[in-house]
Amino acid sequence: MDRERLQQTNWLWSRKAVASTVNLYTQFRRSVELAEPVDQAIAYISADQEYQLFINGSYAARGPARGYAAHWPVDEVDLAPHLKPGVNVIAAIVHHPGISTFKYRTEAMPGFLFALDLGDQQLVSDKSWHVRFDPSRTQVTGKLCKQMGFQEQIDLRADDRSWLTCADAELSDDWADPQARVYGSPPWHDTEPRNLPMLTDHTMPYAGPVGHTTYTLPETDAKPEIIRPAAIHDQAIRDAEWTAIDAPASATGEVDTPAVEAGACYAVTIDLGRPSVGELLLEADGAAGGEAIDLLYSEAVSPAGQPLIPKTSFHRDIDIATRITLGAGPCRHEAFQTIGHRYTTLVVNGPAPAMSFELAHRETRYPLETVGQFTCNNDGLNQIYAVSVNTQRNCMMDAYVDTPWREQAQWWGDARVQAWNTFYLANDTRLLERGIRQIGDPDMELPNGLTYGHAPTIAHTCVLPDFACTWLMTLWDQYDQSGDASLFLEHWPRVDRLLKYFEAYGVADGGLVGADPRYWLFLDWTDGIPRKGKPALLNLLLLEALDAVVKLVKLTQPGGNSDRVEPMAKALRQTIDATYWDAERGRYRDGLDKDGSLIETCGLHTQVQAMLCGLRPESHDEFATGAIGPYLRGETEEVAEPTPYWMTYVYEAARRCGLAADAVEHMARHWAGMAEQGGTWERFLPPGNGATSGSHAWSAHPIYHLPRLLNGVVPTAPGWTEIEFEPAIETTLCDTASARVPTPHGIIDTDWKRVDGVTHVSLNLPPGIIASVRLPGIEQTGVVGEHTWTCEPVTAG
Repeated sequence: MDRERLQQTNWLWSRKAVASTVNLYTQFRRSVELAEPVDQAIAYISADQEYQLFINGSYAARGPARGYAAHWPVDEVDLAPHLKPGVNVIAAIVHHPGISTFKYRTEAMPGFLFALDLGDQQLVSDKSWHVRFDPSRTQVTGKLCKQMGFQEQIDLRADDRSWLTCADAELSDDWADPQARVYGSPPWHDTEPRNLPMLTDHTMPYAGPVGHTTYTLPETDAKPEIIRPAAIHDQAIRDAEWTAIDAPASATGEVDTPAVEAGACYAVTIDLGRPSVGELLLEADGAAGGEAIDLLYSEAVSPAGQPLIPKTSFHRDIDIATRITLGAGPCRHEAFQTIGHRYTTLVVNGPAPAMSFELAHRETRYPLETVGQFTCNNDGLNQIYAVSVNTQRNCMMDAYVDTPWREQAQWWGDARVQAWNTFYLANDTRLLERGIRQIGDPDMELPNGLTYGHAPTIAHTCVLPDFACTWLMTLWDQYDQSGDASLFLEHWPRVDRLLKYFEAYGVADGGLVGADPRYWLFLDWTDGIPRKGKPALLNLLLLEALDAVVKLVKLTQPGGNSDRVEPMAKALRQTIDATYWDAERGRYRDGLDKDGSLIETCGLHTQVQAMLCGLRPESHDEFATGAIGPYLRGETEEVAEPTPYWMTYVYEAARRCGLAADAVEHMARHWAGMAEQGGTWERFLPPGNGATSGSHAWSAHPIYHLPRLLNGVVPTAPGWTEIEFEPAIETTLCDTASARVPTPHGIIDTDWKRVDGVTHVSLNLPPGIIASVRLPGIEQTGVVGEHTWTCEPVTAG
């Protein structure tokens, strides 16, 4: 990042006085003339909070990545492909929400920053720019939901988008020179590079309409101050009789709507073809001008095409919709807000003539260079894998987000699972590393050292001590994937302060951590897990975190703290075992109640986490055969049923104790409905049930587990220098399985095929990786390069 050039810039905004900067859209533009084409034109761009950049009317970029005002992120973009000889119009739309959300912390100061190096001339944000408030957008709108910002409501009669391309002399009188504040002005004391690639801008048409209906809204004289489209249409859409539409053979996104009488509405649901996240692109023709259309976004529909949206009781929280007032004749709208969805229901509010629409979608997600693959001869497992990959991609934006639909928050429990998924798709640690820094940022630190559960945020009810443990674990995950411990050293002071929070419970002296009533103890989205007193699961999560810190401290020796941290972990391990172990039942109890008595239950979560922490290894076989195996096979029920999120830990424990085939069979049963609907779910409930998300990457972990379970590729040393290779060739679900697994050293290729009880196995390792191989009748260590084996006879079952 060229700080010298950035220091010549100014933070721009309008001079015009407004009552409030909440939900304010502002337009900026500047012309620049080029004598000849340029090979490179590096621009530094930022805005508080977000911008869309256009060059000569064409979309060029959006950003910046989420961050903190004190060191606000700046994007670096090469604009050369968008520039041409002659006059070029550089234009931006900047949105300042003016409120904090689950991904943004406002400092009540909007601004736009720009610098462009054109070789013989330098263009920076200064008073030579033109600025105006967007005349087409309503400032006072409803929120999309309690976690996100505001709905877009646009009147296309007020802005024909000509300002994106017209000459300066053709600008209307509402344009003026901007207010300019020099670089480094508060609250943006400094800037930082994005350190992430820009989001994708792939445009895809909608696949076509899947259902439609006509209905009449109840008459009312009330004119609401704030229009909430989903709430307006909710009950009528539920009560209407919908008719299914056969999707066209090819995706066009074209929809024709009939004339609609006053007081009536025509609704048609259009399928994008798969869940995605991005910006709506809409073209309309045939309007007289002034017709209002509403766009309602959903993740699932009924067989007749009725959108399955949360019930009315949720509409104070979830109203993911857009209202557009059309101009006369042809008009176009490009949305600013990124919305995760699969279906868009277009509602024409009468009176309106017959009109035609064309809908497309600009997909805006992290441009992961996916090289990892898994395939087998079981179509169901292949579909589960493919849907998991798409969900994972949808939840990779400028951060790992829980769902692109109703939160887009960087929850850190989710992020750990998503990072593991990523590593089996690409050797890319950038989102994990940026997230580690954001969770550990001083702006997200409580006085006692705890982290927030997601960041950036103002959700003070979302301080999760268990996710603070997860943050410590992800410092190990990053090192384990990359072999580089510098990020841990960078964060050691922050780690030290967090450890002091747990030390206050006397952990080093044999104490156990209790549920802190000031904070939210999450653990898993399920009932039946003890969350008061001293839960065993919380202490086991802390033990795993301390074990990770011990290894990193020994490796890096920050301040000689090995003598301090290792005794903490050792003492906690001994206390957990002495306190919670029930010798008669051969299980760990789920915790101590508030009165200090042992809780009666011995839940699956506790047993699995104890196994992952390496407690009582002599009992693991009995855990496996008596608890994990029966649960995976559906032979027992759990009081605290793990959600899809927590199943990733159950599957890992199953793999370690030889139950890989059982784990895959459980996955095949429980992920089949997700695969059918096109997204992995937040819980084992389909989308449309309350606030449950149908595109949630914490359950996209088949990406991670299928190559580990069926193809047996598991790293056993940091940086993938060593792996274990033990494919589950005994499974009955498939007769072939192949995987490509990316590593820092290159691609691991493996496949196996079973024919008449004989299994042929191949493994190709890139230089720098050594494998330990375990196959029926074959055990080898120190394996390098390319190998094949024949295992016979093998009986599936």
